[in-house]
Amino acid sequence: PFIGVLSRLAAAVSPAGAGLEGAARLAAEVPRQIANANTLFNVVNTAVFIGFTGWFARFATWLVPDRKKGSAAAAPPPVFDTTALQVPAIALERIREELGRLGELVQDMLAEFPPPTGTLDPAAAVRLSTRREDVEALHGAVLEFLVQMRQGASTQEQSETQVALMTIAVHLREMAELTADDLANVARSAASRPGHPSATDWIAFGDLCQAVRQAAGLATEAVRRRDVAAATAVTAMSAQV
Repeated sequence: PFIGVLSRLAAAVSPAGAGLEGAARLAAEVPRQIANANTLFNVVNTAVFIGFTGWFARFATWLVPDRKKGSAAAAPPPVFDTTALQVPAIALERIREELGRLGELVQDMLAEFPPPTGTLDPAAAVRLSTRREDVEALHGAVLEFLVQMRQGASTQEQSETQVALMTIAVHLREMAELTADDLANVARSAASRPGHPSATDWIAFGDLCQAVRQAAGLATEAVRRRDVAAATAVTAMSAQV
């Protein structure tokens, strides 16, 4: 409802292209009007929203409650040396190493599938739960360190790398969740319904699990070691998967 008001206000505070006509005037005026409209939009949104931040935070906390504390068997997350933040290149290498460890945890989870006996035994379920807690803790530590990095000075290339590494951490966490939840449910369902899926389907499922596990290993090395060969190999596996 306020787009018209925003448009008129943006035009009013933007300098006109005096002495220009047609396309030349548009070329002079429109970029500044767009920039001013964007600034006005963000300022007004912030001014309106700032009074509701407490409510929004409580809603977000209610929507995504804290997870229960990990078991004693879960490995503690790494303690990042904040002095490394003064040298972004070193800090990024530290993150790459921890993402490699995160990838290894996901591979360990994938290695449980398909269960050799066709049934997800209690010990495997415990291992999955422990690994998932490890992934959650490590994922949180990596993101927290990357957020601290974002607050410091970085080159454009380093900033883009930070965003990419954040995305990788999120994807690995999602893989851990899918493994602990969906894959585990498939195994449990297969155990409770003999013959479903069929032996042929189960073999295909096993081949897929193995391919994804191999791809995860190559991708992890590509990130951790900047291994171009591994990156090329995992990309080539896309059609197979």
